[in-house]
Amino acid sequence: MTRPATTGSYRSASGAQLVSIDVLVLDGDRSVHAGIAQLLSEAHLHVTCTTNPARAQDLVARQFYSVALIDIDTPTPGAGIATISAIKAKSPTSMVIALTPRRSFDDAVDAVRAGALDLVLKAPESVAYLKDRVLAAAGRSVGEREVGSVLDDVLGVHQEFLQRFMEAERRALDLADRLAGRDRNESERPGQLGVLVIDQRDDLVTALAAASLRGVEFVHATSGGEGLDRISSTAFHYAMIAEDVTDLPARTIARTIRNQHPDTVVLTFLGPADTGRVELVETNGTRPLIQPFRDAQQLLGRLDELAEAWRVKARERRYAQTFRERHYDFLRRFGYGRSTHSGFPGESSGVLMPPSRWSGTTKQTMSYGYGLSATPLQIAQAYAALGNGGKLITPTFVKGERHEPKQVLDPAITHEIMRMMQTVTEPGGTATQAAILGYHVAGKTGTARKFNEFGGYSRRYVSFFAGVVPVNNPRFSMVVVINDPAPELAYVGGLVSAPVFHNVMDGALRLMDVAPDDLDAWLAAQAAADAKRHPKTAAVTTQVAGATIAAPAAIPPAKTGALQ
Repeated sequence: MTRPATTGSYRSASGAQLVSIDVLVLDGDRSVHAGIAQLLSEAHLHVTCTTNPARAQDLVARQFYSVALIDIDTPTPGAGIATISAIKAKSPTSMVIALTPRRSFDDAVDAVRAGALDLVLKAPESVAYLKDRVLAAAGRSVGEREVGSVLDDVLGVHQEFLQRFMEAERRALDLADRLAGRDRNESERPGQLGVLVIDQRDDLVTALAAASLRGVEFVHATSGGEGLDRISSTAFHYAMIAEDVTDLPARTIARTIRNQHPDTVVLTFLGPADTGRVELVETNGTRPLIQPFRDAQQLLGRLDELAEAWRVKARERRYAQTFRERHYDFLRRFGYGRSTHSGFPGESSGVLMPPSRWSGTTKQTMSYGYGLSATPLQIAQAYAALGNGGKLITPTFVKGERHEPKQVLDPAITHEIMRMMQTVTEPGGTATQAAILGYHVAGKTGTARKFNEFGGYSRRYVSFFAGVVPVNNPRFSMVVVINDPAPELAYVGGLVSAPVFHNVMDGALRLMDVAPDDLDAWLAAQAAADAKRHPKTAAVTTQVAGATIAAPAAIPPAKTGALQ
């Protein structure tokens, strides 16, 4: 094993500084180890070498390596292909470069399919190329990890936005209650309070029932299994679980009840005894309620607090349900979750689950495009509504057929959204390749991971770009969807789908003779083209005291026949 003593950093060609970059080398030839270590030490990269594939996989599992150099013939010819697949599975953001002693097209195909970025010949003339590929791959790996960090920050911003939005919903609902003269505590007060007590002994439930509290019914279950059966058939406001039940762990019972019956307030208890306690089970753990818990009367005395906890929970459910219903109605207004009624045979309605089936994270995942599915026609219809000042029009495949537009969003809001989406295709945006000379383009990229056979997300993608042109006088909306682009080349919507949008929409605008709305850029391009074709008429050169001064000449007016 070799590790250069020199440490430091290297600045990649893109300008990003590569700090403490680790490179893993798997090769059966130890002379290769020494050569690569010396080669990469000049760029201050940390190199770890091994001859054992199992050792290499173990290293990747314990530490992140930006780049892995894998000999495809270690330990036996062709065995390195499986190692490449294993390393990519353990560390998807590590960049793998395969090494080979021979020129073989089949080896190159197998290596790339396994996840390798490139296949480099082990020859003296390939040394410089190998170094460049390693440095480029290291920069790319760092970039992907930085993107992941940025996405985490974006998710935090989304969470904060949704929390503030929910607070606004709470204030609006509370104000509506006050204006209507409703007492929110009365409206949320439970009638008959059902309490399920899961305890192998009956002394606690007997003492609680003996108090004969009005409006409270205690139901006893002697095991965790019996308790889960009872709560599956009868709704309870509270579930009290003894920590010393023997058939199932108390935490498992509590977690099951909270997941399957989120409206139920769950308590765990130990005692009554000198070391007894009662704890309230919350999303992120437990909160002490009574400690020490020596007598059933202590619990009866806290009944009002428990009722208040139930009312708080009921209010939260009401706020969340109202928010979900309004969010759902908003999406439905734009045509998601139902057919566009375009008349196209076999058209899908997409998937937009009703609020009653939303989980606790559905609204968050919807904010960045997951949690629902839509057809390209539904997306194009929604983008057309933004271009139409908030008016939704039913699409049709029949020439001359017209449908009455429906106002679904305030025109002022659609104007602001269009301006925001315009920045996506301008310099610094994520889809500059969708820009069209002479036209302002408003659009949005999208990149979704496809699910795998295990119910999770794979490393395969669906990439899309949707846009409206021209922004100042919209004529067309268009959606480009690319299914399963090659991830080792490019898979994000701004690189895969945006160029297709540019090519198709550019031709459509010219074919339909749509007037440009970015005349400054169009005229500047025309002037530059004229200057290139006729350089002598574009500038006048004057000789003054041995110096050459170029002064712009009058440029003939640009032809605008296409706009007439």
